Amino acid sequence: MLAHMIRHSLVRSAGVTAWSLATLTASAALATIFVAMSIDVGQKMTSSLRSLGANAVAHAGQRRDGVGAPVTADSAAWERAHGLAEAKRADLVEFHLRVGTLQGAPVAIVTADAAGLARMTPYWGVNGRRAAGQDECVMGRKLAQVLGTSIGATVEVRLDGAAHHERYRVTGIFESGDEDEGRMFVSRKPRPEEARFTYALVSVPGGEPDIAAFNTSLAAAGAGIELTPLRQVLHGERAIIGKINLLTGVALLAVLLLSSVGVTAAVLSRVIERRKELALLQALGAKRHSVVALLLSEGAAIGVAGALLGYAAGTVLSQVIVRQAFGVSVTPHLAPFLAAVVVSVVIAVLAASIGARRALRMETAMLLKGE
Repeated sequence: MLAHMIRHSLVRSAGVTAWSLATLTASAALATIFVAMSIDVGQKMTSSLRSLGANAVAHAGQRRDGVGAPVTADSAAWERAHGLAEAKRADLVEFHLRVGTLQGAPVAIVTADAAGLARMTPYWGVNGRRAAGQDECVMGRKLAQVLGTSIGATVEVRLDGAAHHERYRVTGIFESGDEDEGRMFVSRKPRPEEARFTYALVSVPGGEPDIAAFNTSLAAAGAGIELTPLRQVLHGERAIIGKINLLTGVALLAVLLLSSVGVTAAVLSRVIERRKELALLQALGAKRHSVVALLLSEGAAIGVAGALLGYAAGTVLSQVIVRQAFGVSVTPHLAPFLAAVVVSVVIAVLAASIGARRALRMETAMLLKGE
C-alpha cells in the first residue's frame, strides 16, 4: 500500500520528481568523482608528476671492506641498481661527472644518455636544441656567459689526466635554476680509464616511503648505492595534492548546499500541491507520524534512485577525467558508492523532513473546506 502511494505521488508530480531526481543525481555524481579522485589522486598524480623529472638522487654508499677501506660502487653495482629500478618500475639514469679545462678555466663535464637526460630534466629551458650526437654538447647559461660561448660554437675540452683534447659543438644553452647551469653536458659515454664521479637521478613512483623501500632493496642487494630523496620535490607534490583536494572539497560543498536548496524547494512545492490530499489522509484517521513517514519514504526513494544514477554517471566521468589528466584508470572502491548514497539520501530525506514539517502545520479542517 505504501509503495503504491509513493509511486502514485511521484508519477503525478512528474515535473517536480524529475527536477529532484536530476539534482540528486548531479550531487551523487560529484560526490562519487570527489571521493574516487581523493582516494586515487595521490598515487595517480604522483605517477603523472614523475614525467616531470626525478624525485631522488642515487650515489655510492659509505661501505667499507674487511680491512676498513672505503668501497666505491662499480659498474656491476650500478647494473644491480638498474635491475632493482626496473623491478620497482622506477627510472634510473646514470650521470658521470668529470673535471676538465675549457679555455683555461676548470669546468664540470657531465656525460649521460641523451634520452635519459631529457627524461630527468624536462624542466630545462633550452635555447637551441639538446645534444644528440657524441660530438655535441649543451651548456648551462652561467657557464656560457663566463666563457662567452654561443650556440653553434665549437669548444675544446681537456680532461684531467688526458693527453688529448675533445671537441664539441654547442647545440643549446639551457636554464635550470640550479647548479647544472655551471656545467656542460655531453652524450658520449666515458672511457673506462677516465676518472669520474658517478651518480644517478631516479624517478621512483610514489612518495618518500617508496623511496625508502627502494633504498632498503639496494642495501639488501649489497649494491653499495644509496638513495637520497629530493625532499623539496616531494614536499611540492604533497602541497599541490593537498590544495587540489581542498579546492575540490570546497567546490563540492558549495554544490551540495545549492542542491539541498533546490531539492527542498521542490519538496515544498509538492507538499503545497498535495495539501488537500494530506489533509484528507489525516481526516480519514491517518496519524501525523504516518504522514511524516509517507513524505520521508518518498524522499528516500528519490534519494536512492539519484544515488544509483549519480554513482553510475560519476564513475564514468571520474574515469574520463583521470584518464585525460594522468593517463591511467580509476581503481574501483566501495567508498565512492557509499558517498553517493549518503549524499543523495541525506539531502533527499532532509528536504522531505522540511516538507513534512510544513505539512503538519496545515489546518486540516480549513483545507477540507477549501480555505
